[in-house]
Amino acid sequence: MTSIQSKSILRNIFSLTTGQAVSIIFNFLSITLAARYLGVDSFGKFSYLLALVVIVSKFIDFGFAPIVFRELSTNKKSFALLNTAIIIRGIFFFVVLVIFNLGLLLFDFNKIEIILANILIFNTFLSTKFISFRELLDLPFKVNLTMHYPMMIMLIDNTILFLLVLLMPYVNGDITYFVTVYVLSNIPGFLLMLLLLKKKYNFRPEIKIEKVKWLFITSLPFYGFVLVD
Repeated sequence: MTSIQSKSILRNIFSLTTGQAVSIIFNFLSITLAARYLGVDSFGKFSYLLALVVIVSKFIDFGFAPIVFRELSTNKKSFALLNTAIIIRGIFFFVVLVIFNLGLLLFDFNKIEIILANILIFNTFLSTKFISFRELLDLPFKVNLTMHYPMMIMLIDNTILFLLVLLMPYVNGDITYFVTVYVLSNIPGFLLMLLLLKKKYNFRPEIKIEKVKWLFITSLPFYGFVLVD
């Protein structure tokens, strides 16, 4: 192993460790303050809806990430399989979205709860808190040992959320405000992620599908683990 590789690995480990630690602190502060401002009933409703959305989001995982990571590691210039995984997850996201809303209606959720749940589920696209689309966008950084970029972006997301939560008592922020900023705070980071992927690795999302059957079959054990988990 060369000195440059060793430095890259150490920098990657440091970035991941520091980024995760600082993000946990910011998340803890944001959630603690939000719970205080919202009160028991409203924060309980938020937690319940978030738990439902997290569970539902697992059904579009398919266990693609480890397989795409392995293939991208052998050919860092080819993003066809990455785009395939993104497209498949995107298609099934809308399928799951329809089923999810039918379930909300079936179990007699009220109008506000349905709206909030639908806002939250779009965090599947935008947020690092959901292991879905942002997880796939992280893969080029992982294979190139440049995880300091995603960690930096995650800190931006969490900082924006923290600042918006601090504003809650001044704008009479209720559960609708908190759910909205919980999602919207990830948009700048999501766009910055796409910009960096284009600038650093010349990656851009494309409607390109290949090796779909192979990808599903190879990913099946990982998907089974995700569902059991």
